[in-house]
Amino acid sequence: MAATISINIPRDWVYPEEFAKLEGMSIHTVYKWKEQSKLEILPQKIAPGKKKAGGRIRIKYAKYKAQQAREILGHSNFSINVVGVH
Repeated sequence: MAATISINIPRDWVYPEEFAKLEGMSIHTVYKWKEQSKLEILPQKIAPGKKKAGGRIRIKYAKYKAQQAREILGHSNFSINVVGVH
């Protein structure tokens, strides 16, 4: 187990539609997981003059992949590479 495992992801955070495409699941499942707190999201800010926070939700994809890899491998000897796909 001396070898380091490398995981490539597009960004630190992704939108639900991108998450569904990357993980091969339906968008409905992504929203259900968000409501059940299985996915951690970035907090939204309240804009000046507004009463509620709005906008699209963003999922912490890097944290999700790190947790998933830690559970599968049983150790944390891996690195996550953020590769910007244009």
